[in-house]
Amino acid sequence: MAHAAAGDAEDGALLVPLLDARKGEVYAGFYRARAGGIVEIAEDAVLPPSVLATRLGELASGGARP
Repeated sequence: MAHAAAGDAEDGALLVPLLDARKGEVYAGFYRARAGGIVEIAEDAVLPPSVLATRLGELASGGARP
């Protein structure tokens, strides 16, 4: 899903594909768009939405590897 979005995303855009993991959680991948492709910036995770929101805030402010 991140690869599909990367072609239309600005370089450096945060890409976070999500799938319903059931039981109130989501599967999430964390990537940045780079030169028409993607770079993983954090490991995939299964998270409740509240933790995902915190993680997204950290990533948006630069709290992850490039």
